[in-house]
Amino acid sequence: LPRIRQNRCASLFTQPQDWYRQILQTVDHVRHLHRDSLSLAVHCPPGAMDLLSASVEKLEVLPAAASASGNHGNHEADAAWLEEMEERAQRGVSDAQFSLGQYHYHHGNYVDALRLFEMAEVGGNTQAKYQLGVMYYDGVGVGEDMSKGFSYMLEVAQSQKKRDSHVIPSAQYNVGRAYFQGFGVRQSDSEAERWWVLAAGRGRDVSSTRAQNTLGMFYARQESLDLNKSFYWHSEAAENGDLESMASLGEMLLHGEGCGKEEGLGLQWLKRSAEGGCVHGTGLLALHYYTRKLFSKAAETAFRVSEVEEAMAAGVMTPLDRRGTALGCFVLARCLQLGQAVSRNEQKADEYFTKAKNYDKVIVAELHSQLTHGRL
Repeated sequence: LPRIRQNRCASLFTQPQDWYRQILQTVDHVRHLHRDSLSLAVHCPPGAMDLLSASVEKLEVLPAAASASGNHGNHEADAAWLEEMEERAQRGVSDAQFSLGQYHYHHGNYVDALRLFEMAEVGGNTQAKYQLGVMYYDGVGVGEDMSKGFSYMLEVAQSQKKRDSHVIPSAQYNVGRAYFQGFGVRQSDSEAERWWVLAAGRGRDVSSTRAQNTLGMFYARQESLDLNKSFYWHSEAAENGDLESMASLGEMLLHGEGCGKEEGLGLQWLKRSAEGGCVHGTGLLALHYYTRKLFSKAAETAFRVSEVEEAMAAGVMTPLDRRGTALGCFVLARCLQLGQAVSRNEQKADEYFTKAKNYDKVIVAELHSQLTHGRL
């Protein structure tokens, strides 16, 4: 699922919507090859299960429950807390069963975690039901059963209980993603959209913000294209701190896509995204400076991307990370090739052009096309 990005003369693509279509081609390909783990988001931010990721990222689990003394990590306090939780769990206290299950999950004791979550779920603990959904959907400590995992998650998403309000947005977001990817349930864009809208409307928590960002991407797809809605949801997510939506919002404002053209405000959002560490936003900012012939700023910003690319390459990079890195490497290569704000070095320029191509051939081909036609 894509996140959107986009001077008249400096546009990366000759047609306004090409900017979106290129991303979507990559993302739709990813959607049919991979599925994401369900993110776990009770009491803590969900895992970074980026829908653009070309590989299944590891699940971020809930932290182990803190000891009653608030001194988790102290062996004596931990032992006392465990003894108390075990005694309460044996008496059928579902909250204690859930907390103890979390402790075992955190320590990799998935068999005990599953047993305790199942006990807590029978006692009406919604958090335990959520965790069971994750375990079955992802096959953690139990045979993978995505349909069963989805069913658990759907029950949580449909909950009307006020006490479950902290976990409902995460479940709604995950249900939407399952529908979008078609794992555990029949694929349906309309159902995915419905559940994401529900999650996005629940406030400013992490899962609601993630749903807002996702809707911003969703409405940039050719199949569900509505740039006004895309702009609205990216605005909501950006205001709530989502760095990728900040980058998207900046690009939309710079070029008047789904909104009025406001270059000053667009540049502010790009800067905020880059300052927050968003690789894609930093690459876009470098390109913006270059097209404005602000070569010193362009080279400096592009170099920031090139500095982190080796470290990022060792981990999991999303397609947008790769795209931002390609943009940065390309801009830096161009500055080195022509001696713009840096000493001319054609050998280094060739190295960075090659890196850019290795990270994102599509965007580099478009940039070269812009150079050939004198638009960059």
